[in-house]
Amino acid sequence: MIFDHRTYTARPNMLPKFLKLYEEVGLPMQRHYLGEPFGFFQTHIGDLSRVVHIWKYESLADRETRRDKMEA
Repeated sequence: MIFDHRTYTARPNMLPKFLKLYEEVGLPMQRHYLGEPFGFFQTHIGDLSRVVHIWKYESLADRETRRDKMEA
């Protein structure tokens, strides 16, 4: 099992806009190709403009196949 941990940092004061756009466009596309995220987190202490995604894959090959399909 492989976990892909991704951290994104929005520009100052842009996190609400980023989250809205991601919810409407990014997340549906990722769910279609990658399945449900293992975790999705937003910081509430420290740098408040960060979002963390964790995606679960059966193997590195599974990750590569799914991400390649999404990026095609």
